[in-house]
Amino acid sequence: MGFDLHILPSGRLVVHERSDDSASSSVSDPSIVKVFRTLASSMPKGLFALAAQADVASLPPELGFWREFASLYLTELCHIPESAESTFNPIDPPDHETLSALIRSAPPMVGAEYLVVDMLEGMWRDIDTWVRSEVRERTDGVPGFLAKHAPLWRQVGRVCFHLAENKRDALYPFAFLATYVPGLSQSARAKHLPLSRALEQYAGARNKKALLRLLFPVQQASEKSELVRELL
Repeated sequence: MGFDLHILPSGRLVVHERSDDSASSSVSDPSIVKVFRTLASSMPKGLFALAAQADVASLPPELGFWREFASLYLTELCHIPESAESTFNPIDPPDHETLSALIRSAPPMVGAEYLVVDMLEGMWRDIDTWVRSEVRERTDGVPGFLAKHAPLWRQVGRVCFHLAENKRDALYPFAFLATYVPGLSQSARAKHLPLSRALEQYAGARNKKALLRLLFPVQQASEKSELVRELL
């Protein structure tokens, strides 16, 4: 079974399914076949499912590109505070420079000459519209939506507290750590970075909005924990 992803002159991304192996992407993995068919029935839903895909090693190059694009959206979605309402403001597309760099990394695909920033911005808004519509119908908001549609991503954008063994110090056998999860690794595991790294990154980029969003759950924790309040 084969599939083709085509970009039309109108800027639409479409899927063509073939019964032979002459297509640019011949796949047998049931999970990838399911993604292609979801893309064919609903492009926003399919792109989101593609970003949530656990096994990325076997993805065809063109699917890998679109997964990278959709993962940018999913990362931003994961940064919405868990306390947010079921209705939230639209998530803005990445800046022109980020999307241009992504386009330059695109593999060969049919209609690649129509792959432009405006197209990606339109697809981003389509994904966002679909996600906000789905979340609006839920009583458990974004966390419940992610638990159903992208369970591997639930920790992304979160601050995590850890109690770790500290074998090098007999007087202080345990260390209390705060980490931040910016995204997933190639093996679809959460990547933990020291919280201080995230603070340096956002402060250096003068991204006050992202910094406040990052520290919001820490502020909430400090209201319930004296230890967290002292550390904060």
